[in-house]
Amino acid sequence: IKLIVGFGYNKDGHFDMLTGSFIDYVKKYKNHPVVLMWELGNEFNYHPEWFEGDLNNWYKIMNDAAALIHDNDSAHPVTTAHGELPDDLAFSASPNIDVWGLNVYRWDNPEDIFEEWKAVSTKPMYLSEAGGDSYMTIAKEGYEAGENEKAQADANANILDAIFRNKTICSGVTMFSFTDGWWKAGNLDTQDPGGWAPNSSGVPYDGTPNEEYWGMVDIDRNKKQTFDIIKAKYTQFNN
Repeated sequence: IKLIVGFGYNKDGHFDMLTGSFIDYVKKYKNHPVVLMWELGNEFNYHPEWFEGDLNNWYKIMNDAAALIHDNDSAHPVTTAHGELPDDLAFSASPNIDVWGLNVYRWDNPEDIFEEWKAVSTKPMYLSEAGGDSYMTIAKEGYEAGENEKAQADANANILDAIFRNKTICSGVTMFSFTDGWWKAGNLDTQDPGGWAPNSSGVPYDGTPNEEYWGMVDIDRNKKQTFDIIKAKYTQFNN
């Protein structure tokens, strides 16, 4: 097992670079065999309001943080989890990002993103988020409304097939997510439909991100249908 180790942000939406807390972590664990990459931020490009309304500020912070990591650890690449395909500003302002992670929700077939990436960058990329949830807000495409593990399993099977067909461009995927999260909507003690995620209208098969139903396992770690589907797809791919 390898880990992509992510760093968040402080209350001002910036990395705490003055105290060096994140770089101290890099220095401490850079020789640990489990570390695959260091990741800076998750979908910050959807939130210019965190950076005085200007994403240039975020990209500069991210680029400077990546440079600092490079100065202290030459063995591991630096990545970020970017919402959808980066634009020219993201690329030009962040040359120190070695590998781009893309959070992509395009129904059950993200295949177009790989050709789009090939047209704009020669750097490695992977899908830092992809997948579907197990709750249908409305009945659609033959799937009944309500809890629907089959809809999630079918969507994830199709998504993984598309990714594995494009392995010459896409370096991999971190499927979202391992466990259901009851803290994302409504009552913390119950599993509630709803929740909100920016730019997620492409969530299969109802176009609605029910944030508490995205796990491969439920809150008690019981396997959902998608667990065995994902396992089978990776087993098939590795054989």
